[in-house]
Amino acid sequence: MRRRNLLLGGAGLTLGTSLGCREREASAPGFSAQFVGQSPERGHLLRSAELLSAPIDETRRVAVAIVGGGASGFSAAWRLRKAGLPASDLLLFDLEPRIGGTAAGDALPRAPHPMGAHYLPTPPRECFELHELLADVGVLVGREFDGTPEYASTAICSAPLERHFLDGQWYPGLYPEAGQTQDEADQFERFWELLQRWDRRSDGAGRLLFRLPARRSSPKLAALDSMSMADWLKDQGFDSWRLDWFVDYACRDDYGCSAAQTSAWAGLHHFLGRGLAQNREGQLLVWPGGNGDLVALIRNWINAEESVLTDHLVYAIDPDAGSLRVRDLAGVGCKQIEAD
Repeated sequence: MRRRNLLLGGAGLTLGTSLGCREREASAPGFSAQFVGQSPERGHLLRSAELLSAPIDETRRVAVAIVGGGASGFSAAWRLRKAGLPASDLLLFDLEPRIGGTAAGDALPRAPHPMGAHYLPTPPRECFELHELLADVGVLVGREFDGTPEYASTAICSAPLERHFLDGQWYPGLYPEAGQTQDEADQFERFWELLQRWDRRSDGAGRLLFRLPARRSSPKLAALDSMSMADWLKDQGFDSWRLDWFVDYACRDDYGCSAAQTSAWAGLHHFLGRGLAQNREGQLLVWPGGNGDLVALIRNWINAEESVLTDHLVYAIDPDAGSLRVRDLAGVGCKQIEAD
C-alpha cells in the first residue's frame, strides 16, 4: 500500500469513527491567559516620591553593581568574572522575580517556552568576544579546519521558517510579495542593490562601514544617525507600502522602535551588521526556553548566586558618586549601594 493511500484511508476511518460517536454538547476548553513582561505595578512605584524619602535600612559597598538581569547584564557579569572579579565584589539587580529581561522564558507542565527573545543568529567571525562567551557556556563546541565555529547540535535551529499573515492567509518570508505591482517589485530589488553597495565595504582606514559590535563600525556614515530610517527611505525615492512594512518590521524586531523612531544608520545596520551573506547562510541558535535559557547558562557560569538579587527595584542612581538605592520588593526596606 502506498503511503498516501494509507494516510487517506486513516483519515477516512477517523472521520467515520467520529460520525459514529454519540453527539456531545460542544464546550470551549478552559484556559487562563495573562499579559507577561515587565510588571506595570512595580514600574509605577517610581511615580511616587515616597521611595526617595524612604529610610535606608542597610548600606553596602561593592566593586561593581549591575542594574538589569537580562542578556546584557549577565554578559557584563561574565566579562567581569572572567577578568578576575570575585563574586563577592559584584551585585546584579533585577526588577522582576525571574531573570532574563526581554529574553525571559517560562515553563508549562509539558515543556519550557520563550516569552520574548527566542533566537541568536550565529555571530560573524569578528565577534570574537561573543564566540568566547558561547564557548564558555558550552554552545560553541569547536572549530572547523578553516576556523568556522562549530555549535552544539542541540542549539541549532534545523529548519527555521519565517512567514507573515496578509489578507487572511499565511505567506513565506517577511516581505509581503503576494499581489505586488511591478513598481513595488522594482523598489524592493533596488533596496537590496543599495544594501549591496555598502555590504562588507571598508573606509580608508580599513574599518567596515557596518559591523558588530556597532562601536567598531566606521564613522564614515555617521551622518545617517541624524535622520530616521523612514525619512531615508523617502529620500531614496521609495514609496512602496510593502517595503515600508518590511523595513518597519525589521526595526521593531531589532530595536523595539518603528522605522520613524529608528535612525537610518541603525536601520541599515540591522541588515548589514552581520553582512548579507552571513544573514543568508548563517544559522540560528535556539533553546526550549528561548534566550532565557542562554541567560541561565551564563548565570551558571559566573557562579555568583548570592550576587544575583531579583525582586529589587533600583530607583535612584548617581553615576558620578557611584551610588544607587534599591527597594527589596520581596522583603522589607531599602538599601544604599556604594559601587567603586
